[in-house]
Amino acid sequence: MKDSAKQFIDPFSLLIVDEGGLIHRIYCPFMVKPIDLSYEREKIFGVDMIRVIPPDEILYVIGGKEYPHYLFLIL
Repeated sequence: MKDSAKQFIDPFSLLIVDEGGLIHRIYCPFMVKPIDLSYEREKIFGVDMIRVIPPDEILYVIGGKEYPHYLFLIL
């Protein structure tokens, strides 16, 4: 991840762009839902921490386990 991008993510928060194009910082714990509903159908999870693994992988720490961020929708 480029140095300039690192300021948008830290272990306990990240910046998101909402549907209206506004930028918001959200803080852990925040709630997510799996995109693939066959996995834990309709279950909601709390993200405890965020990890960034170079070069560009963002992981959510949920219940002590790491998951790629793209598997979840932020609620």
